[in-house]
Amino acid sequence: MKSPRKKLRHARSRPPAGNGFSLVELAVTLGIGSIVLVVLGMLSYCGLQSFLVMGNCAALDEKSRLASDQIKRELRQATRVLRYDVQPEGNRLVLTNSLEGYSVAYYWNAETRTVSCDRTDQSPSICLTDCDAWDATFFQNVPLASMVSPYLAATNATGLLDLKQARIVSLSWKCSRPVAVSKARTESAHSLRVALRNSSQP
Repeated sequence: MKSPRKKLRHARSRPPAGNGFSLVELAVTLGIGSIVLVVLGMLSYCGLQSFLVMGNCAALDEKSRLASDQIKRELRQATRVLRYDVQPEGNRLVLTNSLEGYSVAYYWNAETRTVSCDRTDQSPSICLTDCDAWDATFFQNVPLASMVSPYLAATNATGLLDLKQARIVSLSWKCSRPVAVSKARTESAHSLRVALRNSSQP
């Protein structure tokens, strides 16, 4: 018959029950941990993308606001629209101020996606970048009872554009910039409508 001391020594030599992980528990733990890491990664990615999109929007809006202020100033001081050319490579708008003896041309380059300003008494400069589209329409200062077109178009009797009658210029453009961490693009659309204050009345 074994003595109690030997039984106690034998019991102490056994590993305690319940210590360590089984293979199933380890697999479940790794699976849950992987899911948590994936969710955290997706949340971080979405947060970073949203931050970059908001940054792009702010930058595009700031550039468009500065360009809009400059173009408004030139349009208000202009006495006449000399020409407006629409070409596949870009559009060109030329204004003149005969009272002060200068002209200014705005040219949108479709390839470089820029709008440049060339003034008679100044060197050419870029006033807008990341510009995908830039278009102009012209109206007389004859109001119409219409929400779609509140002014009469600057056209002649045959319906063709007549810049001699243009007293109001409406510009619209769209800018975009890619988001660094994805294939998405941030887009920003703007428009303005300005009357030529120094133009002679029809």
